[in-house]
This record gives sequence, C-alpha cells and structure tokens, in this order.
Amino acid sequence: MNVLIVSLMTILMFFFFNLLDELYLVGTESYDMPSALIYVFLQTPIVIATTYPIIILIGSVISIGNFNSNKELQIFQIGGFSPKKIMIFSLKIALVLFCLLFAFDDLTSGFMHNYSKEYKSVKLNQGLSRNLSDSFWLKRDKSFIFVGKNIDGKNFRDIKIFDISEKNTLASIEHAPFGEIKNENLNLEIEQSNSFSKERNYFFIESNNQKYTKKIGLNQEQIDLVAIEPKILSMLGLINQIQFLRENEIRPDAFEVEFFSRLFKPIIFISMFVFAISFMFKMERSISIANRIFLGIFVGLFAQLVTKISIMTSLKFSLSPFLINLIPAMILLLLAVLFAKKKINF
Repeated sequence: MNVLIVSLMTILMFFFFNLLDELYLVGTESYDMPSALIYVFLQTPIVIATTYPIIILIGSVISIGNFNSNKELQIFQIGGFSPKKIMIFSLKIALVLFCLLFAFDDLTSGFMHNYSKEYKSVKLNQGLSRNLSDSFWLKRDKSFIFVGKNIDGKNFRDIKIFDISEKNTLASIEHAPFGEIKNENLNLEIEQSNSFSKERNYFFIESNNQKYTKKIGLNQEQIDLVAIEPKILSMLGLINQIQFLRENEIRPDAFEVEFFSRLFKPIIFISMFVFAISFMFKMERSISIANRIFLGIFVGLFAQLVTKISIMTSLKFSLSPFLINLIPAMILLLLAVLFAKKKINF
C-alpha cells in the first residue's frame, strides 16, 4: 500500500513539474493546454521507469518503519520471525515488484518516449522527432565519419571524414560544415581536406581549401541505427545494436554502458534495500522512526548515486563497461550484507 501511495505522489509531483516546463510552449502552433496535458501524461511510463527502484525502496522502508513504530516487528519476533526472516520476506516482495516494473520499463518506456516526442513534434509543426544522439560515428568501407551535430536526423553539421589507406594508415581528413541525407546518400559540401603520405622517412601533408561535393552511400535507416539514443532501446534492442556496431567496427561504448547498467540494476537495488531496511532494526531508542527512515533512504539513494558516477566515469575514460558496472555493484552488495549481518545477524 505504501508503495502505491509513494508511486502516486511521485507521478503527481513529476506530472506537475513536467507540465510547468511545457507551459512556455503552450500557444505555439497547435500546441495548446490539452496537448500539453496529453504529452505530460504520455511521459508517465518514463517517470515510472526512471524512479521505480526509489519508489519501491521508499515504500518498503516506510512500511517496515510503521511496523516498528507500532511494535509489530517485536510481535513478529516473539512469534518466531527473526529480523533475518522479516528482511528476506520483505526483499522477496520488493524483488517481485522490481521485476514487474523492470519488464514494464523494458517493454514500454522506449515506445512511449518515441510516441510522446512524435506527438509533441507534430503539434509544434516540427516534423517527426527521431530521438537521435547529438553526435555519433559512422563507418563506410575504409572511411570513418564523425557527425558533430545532429539537427533532425536528416541534416547535420560539422562532419569529418577520416579515410584509411590499404596499409591501415590515415590517408586523408575531410571537413564539411553541413550535410544532409538525400536520395539514399549522405551529401556533403567539403570545404577543407588534408591528404597524408609518406616517402622514406618523411611525412607529407597536402592541404586543399577548394570546395567540392561528396556523396556517401548512407540511407536514413543506417543513420537511425547508429545515431539512436541508448535509453530508448529495450534490452534485446541494445544487444542487437551492440552487435551491429561491432560488425561495422564502431565502438558501442554508450550502448554497452546502458546494457550493463540495466543488467546489474537488480544487484544495486538489493544492496540499496538491504542497507535501508537494516536501519529499521536494533537501533538506539533515542533515534526516532522518522530519523531511521531518513537514514535508510539516504543510504539507498547514495548507493545509486555511486553507480551513476561510475557509469559517467566509464564513458569519460573509455573503461570497460562490464567491469565499471560490476565492481561497484558487487562492492555495494558486499557492504550491504556486512552491514546487515552486524545489525541483525543477517
């Protein structure tokens, strides 16, 4: 019951703040107040997907705290339920809710994210929003293409092309300030190019500032596959995307980080839950139930913050996405078990 109450309060809070963010657009084209309400409502599954570990954690801590304040935990213990059994039973219920919401997140949040963005784009007369990354890499034959700015999935800015020679050395670098997808090609207006060559022990660089047009055989579907945001893909979609990028010799770091962060999310949740619930048992009577609940929730949120920092570190320094997610998760789980064992002989 407490989980449902916390869920409702969280959804209403995010609904209110998201609606405030949309008010400045009300009156633009056909985007009126009912449209803003519909758009914010369509964002509800995304809110649930983002906050459900915290919702379950807070609801569970409040429930155990209420049992403690009403002396019901002591009654359970007199009846033969040790703190260990109570925690395991509570953890099982929380994990069932977690798995259901995890599946809901995986199956619906990406679709609803796309649908809500497309609905808003149509109302604002901006065309369809493709939810693509701002910048991304492409590979075509022996060329690596970096798109610095993705405008709408069809038009791009600051494009650099790195051509590799047969000897696997850098042959040339071309720069185009603008580019667009048209007639199954990426059309570029090259403004500057540099060619690299080697003779004996000398390297030569030839610069060319003459403008010319270049076409690269890339269609819209290929662009969408590479440039799509990891967060809107399901677990199966992430696996397929990682395989596709590896086959094209493009590093799938962002997609691997997203995949492994979701894969280890249950371990992080268990660690948060064990940490938080442990505060409900065997604490000094001078510490109120409200303070215990606050401490439990704070430790749980801190544990999630540590994992977020580790993910950003992985992307920043190109560390192994698997290890950078596994190591913090296992350390948090170990600390949580040790803490619970000290508090309640877990």
